[in-house]
Amino acid sequence: MKRKVSLMLIATLTVCAALLLWQQERIRAYENRLQLAYSYALNEVEGYVAEIEDTLLISAVTHDPYEIARLSTKLHTYSNAAISAMGQLPIFDTALDKTALFLTQTGEFGHAVSLRHLSDGILSDTEQSQLASLASYAGVLRSHLNTAADELRLGTLSFEKFLGGHDENFSKHLYDTESDFKEYPEIVYEGTHSSDSVVSSSHADLYKERLISEEEAKKSIHALCAVTPNTVSAVAGTPATFAATINHDTANTYIAVTQNGGKLATWMQDRLLLDATMDMATAESYAEKFLNLHGYYDFTLLTKHDLGTEYIYSYAATQEGVVLYPDLLRVKVAADNGEITGFDATGYLANHHTRAFNPPIYSLEQALSHRADLSVQTTRLAVIPTATGKEILCHEIIGTKDDKTFYLYVNCATGREEELFLTEPNFY
Repeated sequence: MKRKVSLMLIATLTVCAALLLWQQERIRAYENRLQLAYSYALNEVEGYVAEIEDTLLISAVTHDPYEIARLSTKLHTYSNAAISAMGQLPIFDTALDKTALFLTQTGEFGHAVSLRHLSDGILSDTEQSQLASLASYAGVLRSHLNTAADELRLGTLSFEKFLGGHDENFSKHLYDTESDFKEYPEIVYEGTHSSDSVVSSSHADLYKERLISEEEAKKSIHALCAVTPNTVSAVAGTPATFAATINHDTANTYIAVTQNGGKLATWMQDRLLLDATMDMATAESYAEKFLNLHGYYDFTLLTKHDLGTEYIYSYAATQEGVVLYPDLLRVKVAADNGEITGFDATGYLANHHTRAFNPPIYSLEQALSHRADLSVQTTRLAVIPTATGKEILCHEIIGTKDDKTFYLYVNCATGREEELFLTEPNFY
């Protein structure tokens, strides 16, 4: 009998050991795939920044109006692509806040120059000087990225160690990169996302809240995750935040709360994601419950994206039925259990306030009369940001043509077509 029990015990232990080894191998395989994805994203950023540098250098010396327009459009495209690739890196947008802002403003500068030169086609001396200065900053950024990519290939840098808080070399790279961008905003065109063109403290509701201390920030973070961080870091940005990384056995969670009021600004969780157990509609209910829990009620769903193991939902605040595009919220939901793995309210918090709308001078009927080529699906009023840092009340017209969906924005005051977008194929 004892021998039989011993054999059963040995068999059980063998099975448990095999399962443990299988799980460890699965985790290692996942981590390897993750490292490859991060390295690929870093190489993409490096490539786009190289294109930005070259485009800026050419733009600073050309005088042909058509070439200026073409290069400015390329600049806008490459900047957006670099920002998108940068968003795939596990460094959180706050770790390279200045760098991301540089890329955003460079893109907005290119967009604004492209639009303006459709009429006069001339670069001013100031603009040429700005382009040359931007090119020098792009060169510095390119050098940092190239060094980081080389060291990742050699193994002297590691995303895994960085996320675990054990790679001082990686942290130094981030610090050095940010340090080189302390002065650049003075020479950049103040576009839609510049720190000065975001709604000022006299308008955004957030800035009516009192400033909190670091100890209060720790309490705010504890209320969110039931863990009190030992330290929090003050992060400059729009809005300014206190941030901490909470390390668990199965996940690392980055949490940032605003220095005004202690409101949740950013939540990012990095963990092993299993196969999906719920569809997009079910996961959406989890996203909306999370928004309600944190006091967000008046919003509308803009887009939803299926990543396989996660779903991303983008929302905008609404006021009197008007969609407020500057006031954006994004929620990421794990498809295996409905857990919130990402949340970004920085756009909403930095911009949200009560707007005063003037009645439309240019009616919806007038806007539609010039676009008979679109099969209109939906119309509504919307506030959109512009390349000059202002906001415009528009008729949003969503329609189809040749089986493609377009979003058209017509200025309610002038009747001008402000924007026209073709929806991305992976968005619903």
